[in-house]
Amino acid sequence: MLERLHELVCKENTAQLTPAEALELARLVNTTIIDPLLSAPPGFVSGRSFAVSDIPSRLHEIDWYSHCGEPLSINLSMPVVPVRGWPESTAIDSHSAWGNVQFDAQCQLRLWCRDQDPHYHPRWDELIIRFKATVIGPLIEEKWGPYQRQHGIQDEVLKSTTRDIYGALMENGFLTSGHQCFFFLELLLVYEAGHFPCGWDGDWPQGALVVY
Repeated sequence: MLERLHELVCKENTAQLTPAEALELARLVNTTIIDPLLSAPPGFVSGRSFAVSDIPSRLHEIDWYSHCGEPLSINLSMPVVPVRGWPESTAIDSHSAWGNVQFDAQCQLRLWCRDQDPHYHPRWDELIIRFKATVIGPLIEEKWGPYQRQHGIQDEVLKSTTRDIYGALMENGFLTSGHQCFFFLELLLVYEAGHFPCGWDGDWPQGALVVY
């Protein structure tokens, strides 16, 4: 069931859920499937603080992947493990372990919102639809797609980047609620530095971020 929940959440993040799948997702989130997540070890704790910012404008200023393979020039809350090429980074990124980390990090925010505001769900859906139309779509067309075609990188890189950027947008979108779920906002700093966060070494939230 966890795999199905993961699949439905990923589809929700790209506004591709059918009405039947939306009902299925609601049932899964509100049944005992959530118990293991609630009893899991604490989620990622950032050593940084974040204020609400204009994420869409920041995204359009990024020189995407421009410093991949170079040393990361920023300090993060987690250790960093570097990789040095697209083949290695794509292989790591395609591994299910990284997708599970992205999913767990998103659940950290969703569970916090659910516990603090039982009416958060309509706003969550509204933000996902808005960000797809006004942020993600233009980035794919104007930035990520041309880079992919020029460098011949696999689709999974764009899919992973999309999940991360949705995560940062949602964390920023709910910042006024007082949550402390900053995993994707830290990943945004990696993208802004011209790198690609592509995996996780260890059992999240312990371990290190793998960065190209």
